[in-house]
Amino acid sequence: MNILFCDCSHPKSYDFDTLSQQATGGTESSLLRLSALFAAQGHQVSVFQQARQRARQQNKVHFIGAAHLDSLKEVAVIVVLRKDRQLKSWQQRFPKARTFLWLHTYKKWEFVFKRLFKHNRRASIIGNSNTHAKHLNQQLHNNVFARLLTTLGVPKLNVNYGYNPVPKPMVSKPVKRNCNKLIFLSAPNKGLAEVLNHFKHVKAAMPDMQLHIANPGYRDQTDIQQPGVHILGALPQTELWQHVAESLCVFYPQNSFAETFGLI
Repeated sequence: MNILFCDCSHPKSYDFDTLSQQATGGTESSLLRLSALFAAQGHQVSVFQQARQRARQQNKVHFIGAAHLDSLKEVAVIVVLRKDRQLKSWQQRFPKARTFLWLHTYKKWEFVFKRLFKHNRRASIIGNSNTHAKHLNQQLHNNVFARLLTTLGVPKLNVNYGYNPVPKPMVSKPVKRNCNKLIFLSAPNKGLAEVLNHFKHVKAAMPDMQLHIANPGYRDQTDIQQPGVHILGALPQTELWQHVAESLCVFYPQNSFAETFGLI
């Protein structure tokens, strides 16, 4: 089966070298791992990236950009990442393909109006978890505006879910756990200000505690001048796993940004 993953939002091209050598966001990491799993099962897998200039093949996965789309003759399944407005163009290009919209964030109430577009009705929406799918269903079908649309005859959208693949972490050297080391390893916009405020209270009660902050690399990290806080920056995943293994725990006490798949 020919499977096409479409990333029309990430500003840089990425592949398995990126995953092993640089910091990589959770969504992009999941796309790469899932494409490799399908390719290993014998499927023909292509990954389209809007920022890619040169085509290449790794782990039996074809990475292509806009200049290489003519090489795709037949596609059975298309998985569009994040951007529902891209669905229509892909459906027009490959009218016989099954289409999926793969979402990675919780949506606000106005997401209900996505039901008005016919190209969305031709696709299945995929969330990151059962909880995420329930929330999407709530926003699309079970609030005041959703029920009004249903009354007016607007069809419902099909919502499913699939968990992101999680690899077994590999550490490069023996682990010596430091019970005074905490680590934060999400993007800074995902509740970091709240986490830093909570850490002040931890530090006041337990003066030896240290908080190490890593960054997946797609959001700039401002300098933080706070006692006990250390900036690790953007790390390749093997280095990050080593830090996690050496820490007391991942420190992520915040409720300002809800993660759809929280195994950061």
